[in-house]
Amino acid sequence: MVRFDSQDLRLVVAIARSGSITAGAAAVHLAVASASERLKVLEASVGAPLFKRVARGVTLTPAGDVMLRHAQAVLDLSQGMEQEIAKLTRGLQGEVRVATNSVAMTRFLREPLITFLRANPGINVALEEAASSDARQMILQGKVDLAVAALDQAQADMETRPLFVDRLVAIMSRSHPLSMRARLRLAELLNYDLLMLGSRSALHTYLRQQVAELGGRISCRISVDDFSTLCRMAEAGIGVGIAPASCVARFEDMMAIRSIALQEAWSERRIGVFWSRDNPLDAPADRLLACLLEAAGQNASA
Repeated sequence: MVRFDSQDLRLVVAIARSGSITAGAAAVHLAVASASERLKVLEASVGAPLFKRVARGVTLTPAGDVMLRHAQAVLDLSQGMEQEIAKLTRGLQGEVRVATNSVAMTRFLREPLITFLRANPGINVALEEAASSDARQMILQGKVDLAVAALDQAQADMETRPLFVDRLVAIMSRSHPLSMRARLRLAELLNYDLLMLGSRSALHTYLRQQVAELGGRISCRISVDDFSTLCRMAEAGIGVGIAPASCVARFEDMMAIRSIALQEAWSERRIGVFWSRDNPLDAPADRLLACLLEAAGQNASA
């Protein structure tokens, strides 16, 4: 088997381009004697001369033509590999996989992601909506790099950073029988038809978990895709919704609805970002993490 290294290939290409062993050696920073010896060993390994000596230098033999073509292809592939790896190392290219819930997406993630994607055109972000209770398992299984979810689901095997506090409130029309209450319990809401986000949303899953712990049953009047529709349904008296206070605050000025705090401790959750303690983040994920933390700091000081 013929064996040669990248320096041999560069030497062959340089000699072929210059038509001179002396000039070729200089191009790859070798002494002429060293280049001549390398060429001699390479020709012996190939079993055929690669260059023919002529009056003004050297020209390629048929074997040299074949060697040049493949040497250039190998060097091009090697250079392409080095460039791609360099981009990944600098965090300029790649993909970051993020598990998140609908609340985090609506309440926090949208603007930081816009900032991040504009600043990093070579990095893609793949979002996967998931309940906070599933996010840790997705990280451990290698399905995602980061999770933006409730920090009470991140155990000791996770690195965590807080982002914001998420408070769930009940949403209803101003004429609803419960609308004058200062605080409500989930059990009281189960006496009425509920308005829910779609069954695939993380908030839907989370609320069903809380109802199951009460031993209760949800009477879901309708499932909708967004908080604005949920608020409009509540305004029309179709039922009572449960949503993050920050996601519905702007609709209170536009619609005849009221938001009422829930008494249960689970209704106030610390949302943060977490990732595996055993698997350091790669450069693209680390850059996204920095962007999220910067946005959280700006929101806190606003």
